[in-house]
Amino acid sequence: MTPTIGIIKRKEDNYLENYVKAVNAFGAKALLLDNTFSEEMIFDMLKSLDGIIFTGGSSWEVVDELILEHCLNNKIPFLGICLGMQMIGNYFSDDHEYGVDKTVKIDSKLNHNVSENYAHKVKLKDGLLLDLFKDEEFLVNSYHNYCIKETNENIIKGYSYDGVIEALEVPNHPFGVGVQWHPEKMIDYDNNSRILFKKFICESNRNKK
Repeated sequence: MTPTIGIIKRKEDNYLENYVKAVNAFGAKALLLDNTFSEEMIFDMLKSLDGIIFTGGSSWEVVDELILEHCLNNKIPFLGICLGMQMIGNYFSDDHEYGVDKTVKIDSKLNHNVSENYAHKVKLKDGLLLDLFKDEEFLVNSYHNYCIKETNENIIKGYSYDGVIEALEVPNHPFGVGVQWHPEKMIDYDNNSRILFKKFICESNRNKK
């Protein structure tokens, strides 16, 4: 059985090929979901999808949040990356408003936007990611200037040393994970990234339509 993973396509996202490569590497098919499509078209496409990747970029649309709601209500596995994680965190904030981006510019001595294989460490709390990676602390890449300032405390599972939220997990869901780094760019050299995508694809396969 080959699961089909929907990948949110944003016009300003430069890493689309990396997402597709990572999905294909673990035996899944990729289907691009352009978030400028009509809601009717997108939700018709969702009927054939087994998992969703909320990708990076500079901004999200209301339809992204509606897709997230669809995943939550129908127990569809999803992985949020960079902006995708921020959108998930924004959705679970106490004062969530559709289409309102409440991320803030990072004010830190730690550089979160560097062109290196590894940029800084992330420290995890108990949860799925810690169970998967077996390490409480590990190195990640980093390509962002903004972060979520606050969200539901119950879903926060990782921070960088300057307090930036780096990992989220939605409870009571087969796979609802958000990470601030870009694991799709690390597949060729980072074991944790391979573990993460393998688990995501595995859970999506369990959800196979």
